[in-house]
Amino acid sequence: MSSRIFILCSLIFYSCTEDSTQLIFNLPPDLPSPLYTINLRNYDSGAHLTLASLNWNGGDGAATLTDLKSGQSNSTTESYYEYTDMYPGEFRDIQVNLTRDGIEYTDTVQIFTRPVFAANNFTMEIEVVKEGNGIWDEYEFFTDLDSNGVWNDNEPFTDIKINKYKRMIYWTPTYEPKENFTKYSLYRAEKNEVNELLNPQSCTNCVKLGDFDLTDSTFIDSAVQETSGDFSYYYLLETWAETYKRSSYIYNYTDFSKLSKISIFSSYVTTNREGYIKVSWTPGSPSQYFYQYEIWRSPEEDHTRAFRIAVIPEQTIDHFMDRNAESGTTFYYPVAVVDINGRRQFSNYVSGWSLP
Repeated sequence: MSSRIFILCSLIFYSCTEDSTQLIFNLPPDLPSPLYTINLRNYDSGAHLTLASLNWNGGDGAATLTDLKSGQSNSTTESYYEYTDMYPGEFRDIQVNLTRDGIEYTDTVQIFTRPVFAANNFTMEIEVVKEGNGIWDEYEFFTDLDSNGVWNDNEPFTDIKINKYKRMIYWTPTYEPKENFTKYSLYRAEKNEVNELLNPQSCTNCVKLGDFDLTDSTFIDSAVQETSGDFSYYYLLETWAETYKRSSYIYNYTDFSKLSKISIFSSYVTTNREGYIKVSWTPGSPSQYFYQYEIWRSPEEDHTRAFRIAVIPEQTIDHFMDRNAESGTTFYYPVAVVDINGRRQFSNYVSGWSLP
């Protein structure tokens, strides 16, 4: 368990290898002129499943916080506020208004929760073995001891062995902390019904194979041994944390059109903000095969040293504020779109920087 480190005030941070997972702080440095700004900060976005909080320099009275999407407002006389009603993988833009020394200040920040950590490396393999069924079948030879032309129980026969297909399911454990983890749920669907795995709780033609513990990582599906073909069946594994879930990729399911690649223009990545770089994009057409957006950052204009800094499971989100970028340093950002098979398509790289 020592390889799994969970730190408050953090955002999931991935290298080009999905399995190497680290955590980095998701908070900006103090802004240089606190007398002229409310110094609005979100210390813990990406650290929790259902809450995110804000801090700022207090004013003369109550501060008003407005969710820019829903229009819902809250007020507080404190210099912090916790949003405890969020769901995993949710992003909100919050505007804070307050008055200090007779001057009204307004600032906006993006807060977000992390999604449930799905199981990793979900794969399926088939072991082909030759087995007999242990009983005489009409096409099998037998020794007719009593010459009656009919096989009897005491007469020896040749039990012809045929191919059997044992489907073996593997995964590596979720990074979800054990205090959150509830169960894994495994589902199977025939090839023609694979789309039902997109919503397995309401499917009518898929089969739930069982629930599993955090320490489980394999399952042998021997109930469909008679059916040949690597992908006559498809599988999906859900990871449950409390009452929330996150699905694995559907291994090797590619019988649908790839999602459209995202294009980013130079104006979509900011170069004039203090404490953060904002990356924007135009969301693709809604698709049931969408899995997530990924925001990557690189010190160079290619993928050689790129790191994944955010996962966004909501297809309608169109921007991300990178509050861990070093001030005055140029970074390059692509946005990847990922489908339910795990196929990743990168946009072009666009440079941005925050003010020194």
